[in-house]
Amino acid sequence: MWAALERQAGHKAPHYSSRGASVEDEKQQEVEKVLSEEILADARRRAERTVKRAEREGQKLVDDVVKRAEAVRRRVLERGKRRVEREQQMADSALALDERMCRLKGQGVLLDEVFTRAMTRLVEGRQPDYKAVVTELAVEGVLAMTGDEFVLHLGEKDLSSIKRGLCAEVSEAVRERSGRTVQLHIADAAAPIDAGVMVEGADGRQRFDNSFAGRLQRMKGELRFEVAQFILGAGEETQSAAGEGQP
Repeated sequence: MWAALERQAGHKAPHYSSRGASVEDEKQQEVEKVLSEEILADARRRAERTVKRAEREGQKLVDDVVKRAEAVRRRVLERGKRRVEREQQMADSALALDERMCRLKGQGVLLDEVFTRAMTRLVEGRQPDYKAVVTELAVEGVLAMTGDEFVLHLGEKDLSSIKRGLCAEVSEAVRERSGRTVQLHIADAAAPIDAGVMVEGADGRQRFDNSFAGRLQRMKGELRFEVAQFILGAGEETQSAAGEGQP
């Protein structure tokens, strides 16, 4: 050990001379100096290793935090993207529904106008066989109800034009079709209808509205689709033809 310390201190192995204790003290001081320097150097090396380890661990923590933050950011962005997509889908669906409702509403208005015009033409343009039509409507009303006595209600115009002989014709047709014998008479007061007939039981407990308006209202659901196809389909074909004719 002394040899190693002396080499670090630049001295040879100790020897005893006349100076005695003073030489020994100098060597002891040199040894203490070398030991102090070695201790300090070792402490510095340990401190550097500790600092580097702390830096590595700190960097690892930072990297982990950055990774977690990035993962959170991606999840937030993904949730936001999905939310925006859902909201867009809902908005598109609502818009499509609004457009469909507007289109259906427009079609409904158009169809109502068509039915109104058709009704007006039926009422105003009575055909020569109009009485036969009313007779058939009255027969249908009687056959739809029970009993053997009925009242026929006609509109104001029909009271003065087709009243004569109507009850006999209806009774005969009912007997031929069902074998029933019924008594009929026509109400004196005009019914609030434009065309057709309303059939009522004598006791007033049964009523069959076979006026043109009533019958058309009942058939409206069945006719609506066919009329819509005819009217709207024709409109689409016209628009298509007009578009093809444009340069």
